[in-house]
Amino acid sequence: MINLSFSVGVRSSVPVQYKIIFVCLFLLVSTLADSSLAKSENHSDLHNYNQAIEDYTKAIKLNPQAKMNYYFRGDAYFLKGDYQKAVDDFTTFINLQPTELLEYAYYYRGLAYIYLKNYKLALSDNEKAIELNPKYAHAWLNKGLCHFHLADYKQSIIAYNRSLELDPNDTRCYSNRGSSYFMLQ
Repeated sequence: MINLSFSVGVRSSVPVQYKIIFVCLFLLVSTLADSSLAKSENHSDLHNYNQAIEDYTKAIKLNPQAKMNYYFRGDAYFLKGDYQKAVDDFTTFINLQPTELLEYAYYYRGLAYIYLKNYKLALSDNEKAIELNPKYAHAWLNKGLCHFHLADYKQSIIAYNRSLELDPNDTRCYSNRGSSYFMLQ
């Protein structure tokens, strides 16, 4: 699994195996966008986000209903730091009603909202991710972060406690919970 840390929370990327399975399934189903998707996946792995975005965009133009292209382009926009475009692509992906990666789409859109300082929408998305996967520790962590920024420190502590039940080795969660306790004083 690839893990990337950011100053506002922990970004736990989709496990590489999970990504590969969905890319393979997608390639079997989508005959129009297969070469663009394969190229853009390679660009994402090499951190060439601009090229990956360009290839996903070409694939989307060829087949606008190919859900996974929006997800992966949203991920590339997010990693590039273009959070509003990431939100837009994750929203399109969610609106296409996928059966896979949905909790991740809500989580990453919520994380993009955190970077955009829209904590209410971020909270809503993390709650949806938790509804889809109650054991998603990072969604609980970011739910706590949203409550913290909304000055609801008691709720942030509750969310951090749940995150720590699921992942007791998350040092960032301990630190964030400590900040919430501090703010209660």
